[in-house]
Amino acid sequence: MESLHLCCENGLVKDAKKLLDNDSNINELNDEGFTPLMVAIQNQQIKIVNLLLKRLDLNILIENDNGLSAMTICRNNILKKPVSDFYHYINDNKEIVKTENPLLKYHEITQELSNRWRILPAEEKNNYKLKSKEDVKRFKNYGQIAKLLADYCVKYNILNI
Repeated sequence: MESLHLCCENGLVKDAKKLLDNDSNINELNDEGFTPLMVAIQNQQIKIVNLLLKRLDLNILIENDNGLSAMTICRNNILKKPVSDFYHYINDNKEIVKTENPLLKYHEITQELSNRWRILPAEEKNNYKLKSKEDVKRFKNYGQIAKLLADYCVKYNILNI
């Protein structure tokens, strides 16, 4: 993998700046077909995204092998709204309840999960609370990245993203 891609993945701002100052290709596709900007977006590296967007040689319109641009990747991730700890619990456990009780209707499965949630030990609930907090952080990060990308598009009059 290209060094710049690794910096973008891991948030290494100083190293990324050095590479860019030494003519590293800001638009190079890695083995998965992603530009450094796409990698930074996927890894929610806001400072790296900001650094890349300041470069005049950046081509924000490049698409990966699946036809996705940096903006599309961001948009696809921001659409995933954060969910509650209970919702994470439901997602992780509804198949178990269905298997144990194949005749239950949907609302009965939800009621059973609600009953189990009430008696779930605090330690286990905390795992779901952490998932929910990570969701909120991810959502906020992608919101900031989307704003940076939108500002960039306005600044350079880029309309077809």
